[in-house]
Amino acid sequence: MALRQIIDGHLDVPVLMMKFYLDYAPQDTESHFILALACAQRPVQAALDLGLPAERFIAGPRRLIPPLFDHYPDLRLQLLSRLEAVSCTG
Repeated sequence: MALRQIIDGHLDVPVLMMKFYLDYAPQDTESHFILALACAQRPVQAALDLGLPAERFIAGPRRLIPPLFDHYPDLRLQLLSRLEAVSCTG
């Protein structure tokens, strides 16, 4: 339910739900994961909207990037299309 809300762009409720649940189960890894996804949504989109090149997410630190791609498939597609355009013209 919380993940579906994040995918649909509704972030406040999942953040509250996960924080509440983690008070009772602080070792629950899935809740930490969902909380991280919800909290990252707005800053990532804001950075892109302000003109940060999507390629910056490839630059790294690389071990932090795959979770972003898992949650933001459009970011992955955007980067792939940009890289393909560069490789075709470069």
